[in-house]
Amino acid sequence: MVTAERADQESTRSNIGKSNSNNSNGDRQYRHWQSQYGQTATANATATANATATTRSSAELSQRRICHRKYVRLIRKQREN
Repeated sequence: MVTAERADQESTRSNIGKSNSNNSNGDRQYRHWQSQYGQTATANATATANATATTRSSAELSQRRICHRKYVRLIRKQREN
């Protein structure tokens, strides 16, 4: 006759491999994690794209401003001569 403790150990040992591979709850948890991670990744990508767009445009603006200054100075010098 098998004691209750021994039977419990046997069932635990037989369930060790199954808890990872054949478990709908684990699959559900993974899907939940996947959906959350997917959302964060998309949000991060969008934020990065927006940030890059902003920095790029401001850099272009400053560059344009510098060029414009040079151009204005050049014209003034030519007028003075």
